[in-house]
Amino acid sequence: MHYSEINPGFSEPRNLVVKLFCRVIIACYVFIAYVGCGVSVDPIELENNIINAQNAINQAENLDAAKFARERLNRARDFLDQARQARDTNQSVQSIDLAFRGQMQAQLAEAYAREQRAKQKIDQVYQADLRAMVLGMEYEIQIAETGKMIAEERAHQAEVRETQAEERANQAEAEAIQSRRESTAAIATARVQTQIDQAQSVLDTAKDLGALAYALTDYQTAEKQLNQSVFFLSQGQLDQASEIAVQAEQTARIARTMAINGLTDAQASQSQAYAKANFVVSYAREEIRKAERVNALIHAKDLITKAKRLSEQANNAMRLENYDHAIDYANQSKEQANQAYVISNTAEKLRLEQEALEEKIAQAKDMIFKAEETFNQDIDLAINLDPNGYNKSKLLLDQAQKALKSNNYDKAIENAQKSINQLKLSIKNAQRLDTLETQIVQAVKQIKKIGSVEINRNPNGVLIRFSKDVFESGSAKLNQKYFSIIKQLGRIIEEFSNLKIRVESHSDSIGDAVENKKLTERRVNVFMKYLLKESNLSKDNLTAVGLGEKNPIATNINKTGRDKNRRIDVIFLTRTSPPIRNKDL
Repeated sequence: MHYSEINPGFSEPRNLVVKLFCRVIIACYVFIAYVGCGVSVDPIELENNIINAQNAINQAENLDAAKFARERLNRARDFLDQARQARDTNQSVQSIDLAFRGQMQAQLAEAYAREQRAKQKIDQVYQADLRAMVLGMEYEIQIAETGKMIAEERAHQAEVRETQAEERANQAEAEAIQSRRESTAAIATARVQTQIDQAQSVLDTAKDLGALAYALTDYQTAEKQLNQSVFFLSQGQLDQASEIAVQAEQTARIARTMAINGLTDAQASQSQAYAKANFVVSYAREEIRKAERVNALIHAKDLITKAKRLSEQANNAMRLENYDHAIDYANQSKEQANQAYVISNTAEKLRLEQEALEEKIAQAKDMIFKAEETFNQDIDLAINLDPNGYNKSKLLLDQAQKALKSNNYDKAIENAQKSINQLKLSIKNAQRLDTLETQIVQAVKQIKKIGSVEINRNPNGVLIRFSKDVFESGSAKLNQKYFSIIKQLGRIIEEFSNLKIRVESHSDSIGDAVENKKLTERRVNVFMKYLLKESNLSKDNLTAVGLGEKNPIATNINKTGRDKNRRIDVIFLTRTSPPIRNKDL
């Protein structure tokens, strides 16, 4: 490795020698001009030349030129002495020439001294750099391995917690769905069973009225239809069971009517009172069975009990052939049974509706519980990196809880489910965003000599801050020491080409605010020009803005604060752009 590769400044003494040689030639021409033209010399200029020569000799002596370039230093001293003698004898032109020659010899001695001193130190610095590099690499490897182990353990714990939460949520959801299905099926089954019972009641009445004798075909058809309805009900085919039960009731009613007609015709010779009484008594019994099917013993116990007692008295009267009393008792029984049916039917509907309501409440509570359980997961990333999504899911949960309190259970279920979905989406977005920003930070930290540049994550994304000496105060000239860093940064931006990049220039408060604003605009244009020149970036994804002195990050009272405020901020807008990962993801 050449010395100039370790220390780029090592070639400066050789360049200085060349510059000094050029100055000597120029001085010779100047001297000839003075002598040839007979120009008089300003005493102040003469004295300044002698002082400059003395200063150059002092500076060379400070750098041990007496050790490394003794001959040239002695020449410089001789020229200075001769210049002073010429000045004292009023030989001004010769004095200036001699003073300049002394200054040049002193600067040459200084350059050679610098070169020799640099050579001595280079080997020491090179060895120290190698040792520091090896130690640094070992330390970084240990840190990276430890960080990897910690990250893997945290990721495993988060995965276990997420898996457990999802299992609990899925189990609760499955139980709620099963409960809802069972409740709905039970209600529908009860309704169909009621239709079957009602058809059976009509068929039993038809049988009591003599349908087996006077309407056998219709009776058997109705009985067959009832059996089919029961079979479909047992198979869970509720629509077919309901349809056939309705047909069976209609057929049974036809059989009952035909039985009544047949009984009337067959007993034409018997007392019409008996037929009428028997019909009314049978009708009363049917009304009692109708009331019992809607749980009249629970909802209207006194009325149904009285209806049964009156029905029994009507039966006794029939056995005693006291048909007028039988009709009277049967009519009273029918009236009591009808009242019991009306009350019980209403109460039964309310009961079924209450059961359905309780099921809906349970579903709403279960869904809200699942949403609350989701918020008990590790959601710090979502809160920090996707606050909008997190707040939206939180708002939906609050709305679900308010809907539950206001008895709007469907809305509570809907909003709780939306809250769960939104939070899961927010967590995934935050995880992708965290991975993206971590990759950007790690990539930037790999830039050589990046130590003087600040790297942070802020609410907009990843911030790369160039401050202190990137620009001198009042200047728009970019410091050359940042050229390599900016070039490498451009390559990293290319890797994340789908992200928007914002470049901001800020100034300290020295000078006029309007001028500072213009200065930051010039600075950011210079920065952007170099960035685009050294990369293949598209201008479409880059925004440059000069903001002047209005956004300080430190005080402008002292130089340290002003150095911080005089800065260039390069921002990867990960949180205002779609979370698109780079081509390595």
